[in-house]
Amino acid sequence: MKNIKKIILFLTVSSIFLSCSKKQVCPVVHPYNPVPSISKASSEIDPEIRRIFNKRYAYKDEISLVNWSEDGKIMIYAKRDKDTPEIKKLWLFNTENNREIKLALGKDETPVQTVFGDNNSVVIVTDKSLYKADINGDIKQIILDENGEDLPFHIEISDDKKMIAYSAKGNLYIYNFEKETREQLTGIAEKGLCAGCVPWLYSEEFNTKNGFGWSADNESIWFFLTDERDVKDRFAETDNLSLPEPRKYSMAGENNPIVDVGVINITSPSSEPVWMNLESEKDNYLPDCEWLKDGTSLIVSRLDRLQTKIEILKCDSKTGECNTFLSRSDPRWVNYKGLPLFSNNGDDFLYIDDQSGFPHIYHSSFSDSNPKMVTSGNWSVKNIEGFNPESKIIYFSANRQDAARINIYSINTENGKIKKVGSESMNHKPDFNSSLSFYTDFESSMNRSPSFSIYNMDGEKISTLLKGDEYITPKDVVNEILKISFDNETFYAHVTRPRTMADGVKFPVLVYVYGGPQYQAVTDSFNNAFSPWRNVLAERGIVVLTIDNRGSSGRGRDFELPAYMNLTKNALEDQKVLLSKFFELGYGDKKRTGIFGWSFGGTMALLAALDDSNMYKAAVSVAPVTDWRYYDTAYTERYMKRPDDNKKGYEESSILNRAGKLKIPLLLIHGLGDTNVLPINSQLLLNRFIESGKTPQTLFYPSRNHSIKGAETRTHLFSVITRFFEANL
Repeated sequence: MKNIKKIILFLTVSSIFLSCSKKQVCPVVHPYNPVPSISKASSEIDPEIRRIFNKRYAYKDEISLVNWSEDGKIMIYAKRDKDTPEIKKLWLFNTENNREIKLALGKDETPVQTVFGDNNSVVIVTDKSLYKADINGDIKQIILDENGEDLPFHIEISDDKKMIAYSAKGNLYIYNFEKETREQLTGIAEKGLCAGCVPWLYSEEFNTKNGFGWSADNESIWFFLTDERDVKDRFAETDNLSLPEPRKYSMAGENNPIVDVGVINITSPSSEPVWMNLESEKDNYLPDCEWLKDGTSLIVSRLDRLQTKIEILKCDSKTGECNTFLSRSDPRWVNYKGLPLFSNNGDDFLYIDDQSGFPHIYHSSFSDSNPKMVTSGNWSVKNIEGFNPESKIIYFSANRQDAARINIYSINTENGKIKKVGSESMNHKPDFNSSLSFYTDFESSMNRSPSFSIYNMDGEKISTLLKGDEYITPKDVVNEILKISFDNETFYAHVTRPRTMADGVKFPVLVYVYGGPQYQAVTDSFNNAFSPWRNVLAERGIVVLTIDNRGSSGRGRDFELPAYMNLTKNALEDQKVLLSKFFELGYGDKKRTGIFGWSFGGTMALLAALDDSNMYKAAVSVAPVTDWRYYDTAYTERYMKRPDDNKKGYEESSILNRAGKLKIPLLLIHGLGDTNVLPINSQLLLNRFIESGKTPQTLFYPSRNHSIKGAETRTHLFSVITRFFEANL
């Protein structure tokens, strides 16, 4: 940090700028005056916190399970009820008549998955049952077995729509709709061994969705055989507090699940599966698999244990022979972006790679060994949304015009011309149907909760299914994005503050931090939990600040690399320097600065609380990793290598060794049902505090998971956090 350049600070205002009118002058807000101590503060739930967390917009999945029929005319989706937001209801939308139909599921049932069947019927998986509904909304229950024990958690439907495959009790089954019969395909399950299962590690760290899939001829199914027999059991609380549930969890350096890919022919299920030769015994990851349209070839992704090399392989399902046709390596780590998107001819494909320094789209084929770079520039492609081979148009989402905002674009692969699709304002999260006739779009900003609309390919809005007016930032609060330049980098900061601030006084500052890889905290988008809460604090006279340090995503490869071998050291240094630069604006009070973070952000908050700089006066840490030896293999080893390979990095980044440095008020929070960042992280730290004679406040939520979710739970959680900072800033 010795070569820090002179700061260049300028302001970019959020896409929606709300102001008080001349008739309604915004009140002058003064800095928050703290109560004497938290013990003397009210123990009641904060009424403003209750108000914001009992609304539909407080749920991350206001609308979910969006799925389109093959002809692109019918869409199904789940929407939370406005008056009772804890309840999800399923709706069908017909683009031909703009008609919306609600599907009547069983009482207290939650939809989990939907797939389209024959004649635009829909197969629905809930947490209690399996159903089939027609286009008019008529619905009937499907009984897989008389005892009701084979309820699937995920299904895949055959191309002819006559059968579904599912995994239950560790084995693979099929169900025939016409015959109303089920058949068991595998008999290899035992404790720790499962056919068709996706290991938690894969779903969490590689976003793996499917553990099996049908061939185009409806005769074969590929499946994962997941072997977790050598993976250690860890325990997390369930709703039955007296019976903690064992979960397979691989901590850094420990044994991973072993995954093989097999293919079984349903016309002769008694025959042995054909196993793909993927060298799974060499401790590789196999995150994704899918069929090519030819019905005999599989495409599989493979990464080595330390994720320094990624390969995409084509496998013969008849012989198991596999050959690599696409690969990339880096001695530090590679970012896995999923399988390529193949054209209908099964030869051409598109994929995303960041070998240029930013993630961009490439075009290649099996017959061409020289991939063509389709997009380029110092910006990041987020997703390939669709490809029309006839018009040669690729649709994609990217932060091309603003690093803090995702927009939708199209590019003509013949002339390279890029066009923006839809509005430039707002942050966008699109979903295109397979026929590329319609797309849906979540649109939000820092100041407005998401809307959800359907558009045609000309950008014309067909229908709005969720209005973006359920939450709008109060007129007396400003949300703005600052750009801070130092050390030849531009950093983005999100500031939430009172619109009219008392002159000549300084305001307490709360830093809300994440700071880790694979996440960008500063975006012009609505955060279901934190956006309304930030505004409540600003109205009370507390400025909220979020900064994306180096190591976080969305800014290119070089911006991420400081996380290598020590996930938090450089991140915390950036946070401290950028906080100092923020204070140059003149209204932040250096003596009244707190920090709050969750998950990786919880780790950052603890590091700040135990730092020698004394920049922070109070801290709240939720679900932190306190020593990277106790987090999962795939995430940790990607950046830190194994503990034996990087003893210095693990030792220097451990918070357990710093417990004796605690000098400021600290609130440590964890859900005891957390299967992501295991509660042992906070429990071990609490032991170190006890040994050091330190007395932080602690709050452990029985059976709650990593998100500590639920309206009443979140109301309680944020009431406690708010009261803590009001008492200590």
